[in-house]
Parts: sequence; structure tokens; C-alpha cells
Amino acid sequence: MFRKSFRKILAIGLAAVMLAGCGAETATNSSVAQGESETATLTETQAANSDAAATTVTAVTTKASDAVAVYDVVIDEASGVKINSHDYVANISGTQITDVTAFKEKLKKLPLLLYLDMCNCGLTNEEMEDLCNTFPDIRIVWELQVGSVWKCRTDAYAFSTLGGLYGDAKLTNDEAQVLKYCTNLVALDIGHNYVYDIDFIANMPNLHILIIIDNMNPATYRQVDDLSVLNNCPNMMYLEIFVTQVSDLSFLATTKEMRDLNMSYCLVTDTTPIYGLTKLERLFMEHSQIPYS
Repeated sequence: MFRKSFRKILAIGLAAVMLAGCGAETATNSSVAQGESETATLTETQAANSDAAATTVTAVTTKASDAVAVYDVVIDEASGVKINSHDYVANISGTQITDVTAFKEKLKKLPLLLYLDMCNCGLTNEEMEDLCNTFPDIRIVWELQVGSVWKCRTDAYAFSTLGGLYGDAKLTNDEAQVLKYCTNLVALDIGHNYVYDIDFIANMPNLHILIIIDNMNPATYRQVDDLSVLNNCPNMMYLEIFVTQVSDLSFLATTKEMRDLNMSYCLVTDTTPIYGLTKLERLFMEHSQIPYS
């Protein structure tokens, strides 16, 4: 209960800082045409507001910290790695965790912890997922092995297999499923691979850019054919789905921010959903099933 209440208060304080910062940028940009003197005045005012908001956050966090005694929780005695009870952010990457149950008990002693970097700590993805479910108020991050040559942190904002750069290396459909843990992704490029099931994208509500072109199972020749999962991605702005077996564009009803859509070499025959994309700037649909008349 204490952790949830504290996180809510901290979130409000951080939002105040962010809004103050955005206000400073907006004020500065809008006042350029009015002269440098006004710009300076507005910037100083917004800076003062930002300082005040930052002071509020400091006061909030200090008050929360006062309710927790100061002590260290030893994570690994051999290396001396430890986390203080007043730490909000901690990095124990590289520390090998061999007893998950004991580690959970240690995390319970850190009520203020909000972010924990656990890259290369020796746990499986399933064990890391269990930790995340057990401690939903802590953003626990780790590094994924994606296929044979790629790595990606679970807090990454962008990931690309850089088609062709790694020679003959291809991301298989099964290997791609691990990307479900990358819930912060804004841009994802897995074009020119063997991926045909993209349901893992359901966990990426902030996705703005998606490239899934020319993916095919070499054994069955199956390609991406279902994009209904994109109903979970309302912020999608750039989408490349050419050379796929996609025929249904109904998901576009939820992607109103779409600016760029490439659906060439697809099986689409009904373009009605495209008419609702009022912000669309570029549309490519050559060699499609759409009649010209």
C-alpha cells in the first residue's frame, strides 16, 4: 500500500516537472518572432516554474523517504553489491542471481525502488517475467538474446535486425516472440526475415513505426497475413507491410495517426478503411489486388 501511494504521488510530481519543461519549450518557441527580450523573459519564468515543480518532487520524495529507515540490502556478498533502502533506481547488472526466492525476499525490503537494471544476471526470460509480475511497481529491465546475433534491452525504444547487414542471419518466427518483453518499443524493423506471427506486438502500445516487409517461413512459404494485433497500437504512424499476404485493413480504424503506409504486393481488395486516415501523407499500393476502375 505504501509503495503504491508513494508511486502515485511521485508520478504527479514528475508530471509537474515535465509539464513545466514543456511549457518552457513552447513559450520559447512561440516568442521567437516577438523578439529575444520576450523570449528571455518567458524562459526565465518557465525555468522558475520548473524549479518550483522540481522542488515539489524533492519534497514529496523526501517525505516518502522519511517513512523508511535507512539500511542496505546486500544482493551479493562476494561482490559487495547492495541496494540502499532509499534508492529509487538501482543497477545490479552482471550480478549473478542464483536463488530467485531469496532475491525476491530482498526486493521486498526495498519499498522505494522504482527501477532495477538486471542485465546479464543469469536468469531466464521466464524467471525475469515472474519477477516483473511479482513486483509490478518496479520497472525491472534485462537484456534479451534475439535470434543468433541480436540483443535488445527490454526498455529499448527501437529495435532493428538491419536486414542484410548480418549476412545470411535471419530472425525466425519462434525467435521473434521474445520481443514481447520490449513493451517500450516505439520503432520496430524486422523486415526480410522468417517472421509470420506478430502477435507479440500486442504488448507494444506505443509503437509508432513498424516494418515487417518480405517475411516468409522458408518451409511452408507462409507470410504475415493477420494484422488485427495492430488494434493495440493506436499511435502507429509509419507502416510497411509490402510483400505480405495481408488482405484485411480493418485495423486501420484504430490507427488514426497514420502518415505513411506501404501496402504494395499485398492481397488487399477493399481500400475503404484507408479513407478514414485523414492524416495520411504517403500511400504506396503498387502490384496489389485493387482494381483500377
